[in-house]
Amino acid sequence: MLTAKGTVDDKVRALDMGADDYLVKPFSAKELFARVRALSRRPDHEITSDCVTFEDVTFNAQKNTLTTPVKEYKLSVKEAKILEMLLKRPNQVFAREQILDRVWGFENEVNENNIEIYVHNLRKKLKGSNVKIDTIRGIGYTLGKG
Repeated sequence: MLTAKGTVDDKVRALDMGADDYLVKPFSAKELFARVRALSRRPDHEITSDCVTFEDVTFNAQKNTLTTPVKEYKLSVKEAKILEMLLKRPNQVFAREQILDRVWGFENEVNENNIEIYVHNLRKKLKGSNVKIDTIRGIGYTLGKG
């Protein structure tokens, strides 16, 4: 939650109502990005099944397979991690930094172009389905209806 209300009662009320975090304005962009990175590292609890389905595609996390109307694909570990992250939260924009942190690890030095290669491969596999990965220029990626 990002707000100008900074009393202890305001913070307690927001956190009790379900806010994951609370940041009072004015704030440092450095702190905001650190908090976003920390939140993105939290495990996803909303979907506990090994299979995630969105529109006409199904991802099996146990087998690292993507099933589309066209074909079933065996995914690499990195492709599977990226796709699972996007499928669990369709229409949410994931910054490149979030993807790097979750897939390659926070301490790992990897080029952002690596993400583009894996996303390109996933897009090819999603052709013929009702799902697409969109690039949000200057920010990152989102998964939605195609």
